[in-house]
Amino acid sequence: MVPVNQTIARSERSLHKTVSDTHKPIAAIREEELGPDGLLKRVDTLFLNNKECPFQCVMCDLWKHTLDEPTPLGAIPHQIDIALSTLPSDGQVIKLYNSGNFFDAKAIPPKDYPEICARIARYERVILENHPKLCDDRVLAFTKHLPSTTRVELALGVETVHPQWLEGLNKSMTPADIERAAQWAHAQAFDVRAFLLLHAPTISKRNEVLQDVSLEQRRDWTLKSVKWVQEKGFTAATLIPLRPDLLPEGSGDAPTLQEVERTAIAAKKIADRMRLFVDCWDMDPSELLKTINSQPPKTLTC
Repeated sequence: MVPVNQTIARSERSLHKTVSDTHKPIAAIREEELGPDGLLKRVDTLFLNNKECPFQCVMCDLWKHTLDEPTPLGAIPHQIDIALSTLPSDGQVIKLYNSGNFFDAKAIPPKDYPEICARIARYERVILENHPKLCDDRVLAFTKHLPSTTRVELALGVETVHPQWLEGLNKSMTPADIERAAQWAHAQAFDVRAFLLLHAPTISKRNEVLQDVSLEQRRDWTLKSVKWVQEKGFTAATLIPLRPDLLPEGSGDAPTLQEVERTAIAAKKIADRMRLFVDCWDMDPSELLKTINSQPPKTLTC
């Protein structure tokens, strides 16, 4: 095994950050996504600007788009106002993504919950990204301000269910933590989706790259992770090919478009009770879509 290059120290991260205005969102986009009923939904995705996530995952660079200090009171509702003003008013689903965990109180101030919910009350579904260990009464303190007809969905960064690899990602969680979070969400009648890495970094808890991990092993554990989250009642999963610049030195190669295609088709055969998506990043998805969508049933989109 060889040591992994250390991530940029928190004390030096300010020099590499791209945001400063606490009252402006990072971005807002309109997209279409397959809903649980099999129909395409108009989805508004808001990328909010807030305090950096306390977890320092080895494969993540989202901290570059965050603040050093706790998010000021009132900033998030103002960001949502700005973001929604740039989008059509007929959205059906809204995703509030904040480069971390929505229920980190330093990122999203709980005192802003009523104002946030008032702004998104018209949507039929609200999707919030969160860490499994933060799935508890903090979520209910937010959702109690939503209409009873609003469907809530928690998006969890599962990444992989390989115990050793997951431990090495420095996410401070285990498969048992993820299962507990999913069970808690189901008890509240919330839906749950998973983010799964395609070619997860193979790193030990001692921050060392595990050698001799084959491409087949990486693919197999992606598929095992898809099967696992479906068995735990997740209603959707997104495969995220790891970008080359986020792979620790020596931990393997980023997946090619052909590898994404092969894994997605195999995963689609497993995911017969949940929706499956692929986040193509800056890949050209045209050929990928052409092949994948020819494979029935059509439950996977890119």
